[in-house]
This record gives sequence, C-alpha cells and structure tokens, in this order.
Amino acid sequence: MVIRYTSEQDIRDLKWEPPPGASRNKVYSLAGRKVKGEPALKLKLATCPSGFGCRVTSEGAKAFTLLVRHNGAQHLHTLGQWAGGQANGNVPEGCLSLRGAIDAAEILWQDIKKNGADPRPKRTLKIATPLATKPGVKTVADVLDEFVERYVIKEKKLRSAAKLKRNLDRLVLGRERVVEDGVAEYRGPATTRIGTTPISDLDRDHVTELLDAIADKHGLKMSDAILAALTKAFRWYQIRDKKFKTPIVPGMAKTSTTASARKRKLDADEIWDVWRCLAGWEGVECFPRVYKALLLTACRRSEIAEASWSEIVDETLVIPPSRYKTGVKLGDDFILPLTAPVLELIGERHWKGSAAPYIFTTTKGRAPYQDFEGGVTELKKRIAKLRKKEGRPAMKPWQTRDLRRSAMSLMTGNGVPRDHADAVLGHIIDGTAATYDRHDYFPEKKAALRKLAAVVESIVNPQASALAVAKFLTPPEMEGGQ
Repeated sequence: MVIRYTSEQDIRDLKWEPPPGASRNKVYSLAGRKVKGEPALKLKLATCPSGFGCRVTSEGAKAFTLLVRHNGAQHLHTLGQWAGGQANGNVPEGCLSLRGAIDAAEILWQDIKKNGADPRPKRTLKIATPLATKPGVKTVADVLDEFVERYVIKEKKLRSAAKLKRNLDRLVLGRERVVEDGVAEYRGPATTRIGTTPISDLDRDHVTELLDAIADKHGLKMSDAILAALTKAFRWYQIRDKKFKTPIVPGMAKTSTTASARKRKLDADEIWDVWRCLAGWEGVECFPRVYKALLLTACRRSEIAEASWSEIVDETLVIPPSRYKTGVKLGDDFILPLTAPVLELIGERHWKGSAAPYIFTTTKGRAPYQDFEGGVTELKKRIAKLRKKEGRPAMKPWQTRDLRRSAMSLMTGNGVPRDHADAVLGHIIDGTAATYDRHDYFPEKKAALRKLAAVVESIVNPQASALAVAKFLTPPEMEGGQ
C-alpha cells in the first residue's frame, strides 16, 4: 500500500494556472494523507480526514476546505485561510496552519456526527433559511403538506399516499431523512428554495429550476412524476385560494408516456445473478425473501412488502382493494395463489398480536419492510462485483419493477396463455369480456404461477433434476398419488 504524505511545504507549492474558460479556483484533495514533518508527531490525528482539501485561486490565495454532505447534496465548507506556513504560535488571526485546519475539520465532523449539526456553510444556510417566518405567511411547503393531508390521504385515500409524500419531502422540500426502528421518514422544515418560498411569490422559474435539478440527478421520468404531483397540488390550491394561480402550464413535461414506456426485462443469466447474490445475504434478513417473492408472484412492490398475516388464507394472499392498484376500480379483493417457494419465503410467524401484523419486517412486525433503496443498491454492487470477477460485461441498468415484466415474459414465453398471465398480474379486462366474463381464473392463475416457479427453479438451480422442477407443476392433490 502506498502512503501519501503532505506538509506545510506541499501547501506552499500548490499552484493553479487555469486554462482559458476554466474556473479561477481549484480544490486539491488531501483526504487520507499522512502529515509529515515534526508537527505530525504532536498531532493527535496525523491523517487528513475525509473530505479535507485546500482551495487555491489563480492569484495564489489558499484556504483549507471540508467537503460535507447534507440531504444527498455536497457542500464545500471553508475552514479558514492558510497561515502561509507560520508555526501555530505565530498564526495570523483568522488563519489556520495545516495542523490547525485538521483539528478544525475533526471538530466539525464530530459536531455533525454526534450532535447532528447542520454541515452547510453559513452562506448556504442564509440562502436556505425559510423566508416565511412571519405568522400568517403560507409557504409552498405548507401548501404541499395541506394537499397531502386533506386531498391525498383523507379525501382520495390514495394507496400511493406514502410514496407521494416521501417524494415531495425528499425531492421538493429537502427534508431530513431520519431512520427509527428500521423505518425511514423525512422530517423537519423545508430547506429548498421552492419549499421556503411564500406561495404568493411562487413563479414558473421556481418550478423549472426544481425540475431541471431533479432531471439531472434522478432522471427525466422522476422529474415528470414530480411535475404531475405539483400540477395536481397547485390546481387543488388554486380552487381554494382565489388569489393564487398555478405557474405550471402545458408542455413542461420532459418525456412522453409512450416514448418512456419501459421495456426492460431480466434474462435468465441476470435472474441467476440476482439469486446468487441474494444467497448468503449479510444485510437485512428479510430483503432477499421479499425480493425473490416479487418475481415469483409477479406482484407490485407494495403488494408483497406490505402484506400482513391476516391476508394469508388457505395458501392464498387476499389483497384488499385499498392495497391493489386495480382493486379500487373493481371493488374486489385480489386473490393470489401462493406456490411452495413463496410459502417457504414467507415462513413461520414469529411475532403475534394486532401490533405486529406484517410479514416482511425489520421491526418485529410493527411496520413493513421499506428500505428497498438500500437493499437494491447493495444488490447491484454485488452483481457488478460478481460479473467483474467472472470477466463478464456489466449488467444493463434495471429497476425493481422490471421483475414484474420479467415474470410476465417468463410465463407467456413458456406456454402460459396470455389471458392467464394477465389474470396473474391483475390486468383489467376491457370490452364486452369485462361485462360477460365473470370467471375468477383462480385455477388458471395457480397453474401459471406454478409454471413460473418451475421456470425460475430451472434458471437458478440448473443442476436440479427434471423431477425436482416438475414438483412445482404438480397440483398438491396429485402429489404422492402416482
């Protein structure tokens, strides 16, 4: 391992001669470097901390900096001007030696980690300070909170209410993410420019600035999802306040529904990689179980992740209309047959009582599993490492919802009739068939899911015998009777 060093002399030697059109400042990273020379022997911590650096201007001015994160965004905190190589006892007021800068950085890091201090520079805090501190002045954050509480939750009772609120808190309002008992929530005051703006001062520039930032960091589709939510929220508030007019106009979307329709599905090698990397999982225990169940049931994420023990009836999952996307329109429970592999993933109930209803949980049943973002990120890292080790190309970008499309393709590609696979996915029947076809398709769904289980087993366990795979295709009443 090569150990890199730095010293006061190295700071003195730093220069920046910007080429035409380049920034007049450059930050040199010193993170992880050992401090050499006599002063290092007196340092309590002789290694430059994470994010530590030195900013050099084209005029030769130098200042020590610390790169910190807040709500997913990076901020460059200026610790102080360089003292010009003077010993600690002769450092000019307001300046820092290398030793003093490292001490200041460590103090700041400790304040952030232990006391939860806001790491953003003072100039950033000044800009982000809520403008509407006077009583009676309503901000965009107040309007969005009221929209979610009154319209989304109480009036419409949308099953996507939690997801919508999370996206608004995270991407629009910049609230702090807090994890308690394995459950992540966004709390505290809004910190973004649009969130702290009085609703009476809101204009189109605020919205376009926000959407551009989301598109750059999270993609065009997420930008359009936020636009749709803001469009509905501002129209709702426009009806309630005669003085307010929504700044959103047609044409602000960045994609079209048809052009952005996803086509990605996982092929056999990719499914095998997913299964291999979920084996021996060292993270949250329930993540591999719920993730495998998503493919084996062809369900949407929340329909499995939020399943409760009361919904398990005679080896079926009875999903109420409030939890199923098409259930509200049809007004019926969705009945999902559970195959042997899925029942094995569900396992036995460890926590009983009305206070612990959830199957897939990290909180002893009190709340459903929620940290898909963390689990999927770790899974993708493992797959990338596995493929690199085996000399295979990186896996193409994919999302959790692609598992549902993959399950549909596996069923129809292995002999399951299209209408039977549609029944598994809960698609609404159109036309006259919707009026006259009252069959529940339960036997067909059961057979289709058994076929899916058999196909997945043949992929993830290629050494399995034909008899082992065939067991997934044999109805329970026929097992042992031949």
